[in-house]
Amino acid sequence: MKISEVTPINHFFTNGFVQYQIEDNEMLNSFEHLNFINVEYDSNDDSYNNRAPSTPDPNLVKFSQKIFDALIKPNFTKSHILEVACWDGVDSGSLNWHNDCQSPKSLNSNILIYLDHLNNPNEGALHIRNTDQKFRIWPIKGTVVWLNQTHLYQHKADRTSDRRRVIGIDLYIPEISFMTSFSTDLV
Repeated sequence: MKISEVTPINHFFTNGFVQYQIEDNEMLNSFEHLNFINVEYDSNDDSYNNRAPSTPDPNLVKFSQKIFDALIKPNFTKSHILEVACWDGVDSGSLNWHNDCQSPKSLNSNILIYLDHLNNPNEGALHIRNTDQKFRIWPIKGTVVWLNQTHLYQHKADRTSDRRRVIGIDLYIPEISFMTSFSTDLV
């Protein structure tokens, strides 16, 4: 599997994300059969659990482990995967600026892998911000975004009329837990 770095790894600490591109469309197409839960369906249930099937697809778990081993493990040897999920769309909670880290030893980073090209350049963006800057990514098929979920960063997503299928890999990286606090005011 070929993965190209789009932004340098130091952006994880300065901008709150690193962007990569998977060049293997055959690998990405192998996930077409998965049950991508449409999270826009029930706007009253924004729990993360509505994204994850009770038993993740074994190929998805293997793929996620390969991505983790290639991108995260070489730099953060104590890190581990917490959960792998897949979904279609943007839940209403993700439309607003937020950070997914809930406690010092929980998710403090995650990887989002986009499986669809977004045809409308005015829809579907992923926004990331720190205290000084805002960034916008328009994902295409194979875009991989590694998010820093410590208190210094927040993100949100825009809805799109196109399909927006995403594989999410939630991570705990003890080596960055020193950055975790529970202040969420980045205005």
